[in-house]
Amino acid sequence: MIGDPDSERGPALSKSDDQYFTAMTVAPSGVLYLAYDCAIKRVGPDKVVQDFVGGTCGHSDGNGAAARFNRIYGLASDRDGNLFVSDTGNAVIRKVSPSGQVITVSGVAGAAAFTDGPASSVRWMAPREIAVDRGGNVFVVDNLGADPSAGRHVRKLLATGEVKRVAGGALGALSNPGRMAVDSVGSLYLTVKTGVIGPCIERCYTAINSSSVLKIDTAGNATTLAGSTTTGTVGAADGPANGARFNYAADIAVDSVGNVYLSDVLNEAIRKIAPDGSVSTVIGVLPANAPNLGVTDDNPYVIGGAVTTGALPGRLRLPDVLAIGPDNSLYISAGRRRYRGAEFSSGAGFAVLRADLTNTTAAAARKHLVALQAIADANGGHRAAGSTGFDESASYAERALQNAGFTVNRQYFNFDGFYWVTPGRLEQVAPAAGSGSLDKVIALYSGSGSATAAVAQPSSATGCTAAAFAGFPVGNIALIKRGDCTFPVKANNAYLAGASGVLFYNNVEGELRINLLADFTPNIPVVSISQEDGERLARTAGLRMRLEAQTVRGNIRSSNVIAELAGSKPGRVVMLGAHLDSVNAGPGINDNGSGVAALLEAAAQLARSRPSNTVRIALWGAEELGDLGSQFYVGALSPAQKEALALYLNFDMIGSPNAGFFVYDGDGSSSGFAGPPGSGEIESVLGDYYRRHGVQPHSVDLKLSTDHLSFASAGIPVGGIFSGHDGIKSAEQAALWGGTSGVAYDACYHKSCDVLANADNSAFRFNVPAVLAAAWHFSMRPDLSLASAQTTTRQTASATRLSPQHLRERHGLEEGTSLK
Repeated sequence: MIGDPDSERGPALSKSDDQYFTAMTVAPSGVLYLAYDCAIKRVGPDKVVQDFVGGTCGHSDGNGAAARFNRIYGLASDRDGNLFVSDTGNAVIRKVSPSGQVITVSGVAGAAAFTDGPASSVRWMAPREIAVDRGGNVFVVDNLGADPSAGRHVRKLLATGEVKRVAGGALGALSNPGRMAVDSVGSLYLTVKTGVIGPCIERCYTAINSSSVLKIDTAGNATTLAGSTTTGTVGAADGPANGARFNYAADIAVDSVGNVYLSDVLNEAIRKIAPDGSVSTVIGVLPANAPNLGVTDDNPYVIGGAVTTGALPGRLRLPDVLAIGPDNSLYISAGRRRYRGAEFSSGAGFAVLRADLTNTTAAAARKHLVALQAIADANGGHRAAGSTGFDESASYAERALQNAGFTVNRQYFNFDGFYWVTPGRLEQVAPAAGSGSLDKVIALYSGSGSATAAVAQPSSATGCTAAAFAGFPVGNIALIKRGDCTFPVKANNAYLAGASGVLFYNNVEGELRINLLADFTPNIPVVSISQEDGERLARTAGLRMRLEAQTVRGNIRSSNVIAELAGSKPGRVVMLGAHLDSVNAGPGINDNGSGVAALLEAAAQLARSRPSNTVRIALWGAEELGDLGSQFYVGALSPAQKEALALYLNFDMIGSPNAGFFVYDGDGSSSGFAGPPGSGEIESVLGDYYRRHGVQPHSVDLKLSTDHLSFASAGIPVGGIFSGHDGIKSAEQAALWGGTSGVAYDACYHKSCDVLANADNSAFRFNVPAVLAAAWHFSMRPDLSLASAQTTTRQTASATRLSPQHLRERHGLEEGTSLK
C-alpha cells in the first residue's frame, strides 16, 4: 500500500492508484487519504488502497461511490477524522465523515463567486488550499475573481457556516500559493511563489522568480518566515531564515513541536524550518546535483529510521504533496522513474514515502528530562516522594499536562516513610594523606545529624554484641564491618555506647545498601561504604571523619498527578502511567524521568486530535517505596470505576544506556506468570511495534515490581515496555540489540549518577515514539474488548502481590532481619 507506516513494502499499485493524486492527509487514526480529481481513496490498517468516496465527476452528496466531486484541490482532516475538501470545480467545500458520508457544508455548486457572510449567502470562487485547526475552523485559499489575476485571499469557515476573510491573508496576482498548513496554536503557513505560471493539467513545474513561506499568526500579522519574495532569489541554501533559498517550494506541513517541512520540488529535497527560524535539508542534498534517489520500480516504499540532514545519498524525484501523521511521521509523494523537464516518461506516476521523524518527538520529550534534572539540582539532588523535589516535579508535570489540554487533578495520600533531604557528606579530615570525600549510601531509616569526630572500631569488627563496644570513646564515629548479625543490632549497639554516627563497610566487593527498618529510632547518621574504602579506613591511624545525613521520617504526604482527555465516544478509559518519584540517591532521570517525559510528550501529541477513547495519564508518587501511589489510587476506585478501565500501560525506565528492549510478559508464555485477560494482546501490540522497527523484543516477568501490579491485582489488563535496570546484559542480548555484554543495562540504577546524560541516549530516542504509538493505538481503537484467552494453568497476576522480600530485592536493600 502507499506510505504504509507498518511495513517496509506493500503490494504494487495500479497505474490509476499512483498517478497524479492532488492532495493527501493523515487522519488522527493513522489512516492515509489520497485525493484525485473526482475521488478520494483510503489506505487503512489492512494495508490496501481502497476506493473511499466519489469516482465519477459531478456534484452530489451521499455515501461512498454515490458522492460526486469535480476537481478536488485541497484535503484536510479534523481532530475527529472528518475530511474537509476543496471541491474546486463545483466551487464548494465538502465534508466527509470517517464512514464515507459526503455533505456540502459551504457554498452552492456551480454558483462561483467570492461572497463572505452568513452560511446562506456564502459563495466560493475557486477554493484551493485547505487546512483545519484544533478548534475545527476551516481555512481556504480562494480566488477573488474569475480571472486569477484578481488575486487570492485566505478565508475562514466557522462551525456556524459563516465565512470571513483572514486578516493578513491577501495574496497578490503574482503571488501564487502552493499549499497551506496550520500549527497547534492556529498560525497559518503557506508556500508562495512569484512569477507567471501558466495553466497546468495535473502537475507541471515551470520557471519562477522567487519562493518563500508566508506565516499568518492568530492576530493577522503576515510575515515571510523563510526564503525571499524578491525577484531572482530562487536557489538552494540552508541557514538563517532570511538567507535560505528554495526552488519551487510546493507543499508544507507542521509537526507537533512547530517544525515546518517543505517539499522543495526542483531542488528535489525536503527542507525544514525549525522554531528558531533556521532552515536545513532533512532529506536530499543541496545543491541538486547528486545522483537520483527515488522510486525506481512499481513498489511503494517507506523511508525508515531517523531523518537527519543529508540522510539519503541522493535526492528525491519531484517531492510534492506532504502530510504529517499523528506520530509526527512525514508522508511525501515522490516521482517514479525518469522524467524529462516537466514531462514524465512512460509509466510515470507518484509513490508515497514515509519519513520516520523519531528525533523530532524525542527532542520534544527531552526538554522534560532537562526540567526534572534542574528540579533535582535545586532540591538536594533528588526527587524522592515527600520531598520538595518531588512536589516541584509534580507541579511541573501538572502545568505541562494542563498546557496540553488535559484536565488535571492532584490526588494526595499519606504514608509512613523515610527520605533524605540532601545526599549527605562523608569526608576524611585527618590524617591529610588520603583525605577527601568518599562514596557512600545513607541507610534507609538513618537518623538525622552531623558529626566531625575520631573514628573507632568495636573490639570485634562486626559489632554484634554490647561487649564489643566496651570502652568505646563517647562521641566517636563507629566503623563496623558487615556480617554475623543484622544492621539494626549493630547500629543500636554503637548508639548505646555513645557513638555520634556509624559507618558500615561491605565484606564483599560492590555497593552496600542498608535497611535499618522503620522501628530503628536512634537519631544518629548511618551510612555504608565499600569494602575497599572500609578496609583502608580500618588500617588508618589517627583517623577523623566528617559525617552528615539530613533525613526525614514518619508520616509523609505525597501525591499522584491524574490527567484526563475526554474521547469523542463515551465508554471505557485507556490509562497510561509512569512513576514520578526518584530514590533518595539521585535525580532519577532514567528511573523514571524517562517514562514521565515520554508520557508528557504523548499527552501533547494526543491532545492535537481528539481520541476516540478517553485517555487518563497518571504520574505516581512513592513508587520507589513500594508502589504506594498506584495502590492508593486503585484502592480508592469503585467497582464501576475499575470496570471502566479498559487497560493500563506502564512506562518505567525506557532510556537505559546499555539498553534492553523488553515488553511485559502479558500472556505468561516466557515466565509462566500471566496478567489478567487481555494482557497478552497488549504484549502483542507493543511487541509488534518493536518488530516493525527492526527490534526483536524479549519478554520481562510481570512480577517486575512497579505500578502495573496495582492494576493487575484488580483484574485490569496491563502491559508496558522497559529497557532494563541493574540486571546484566547477556552475550545473546548484546548480539541482538548491541551494547556491552556482562554489564548492567543501567549501571546508575538507584544511584547518584542517574542524571541527564544517563538517559539522553538512543534507547530513549527510540522508545519515546514507541510510547506514543502505544498511546495512539489504544486511544484510537474503536473496540477495546481485548482478547481474553489466557492459559489457565499459569499463575495470574490478578491474585498476587509481591512480598516485602521481593520489594527489598528490587530496591537493592539489605534484608534487615537476616544474618549478614
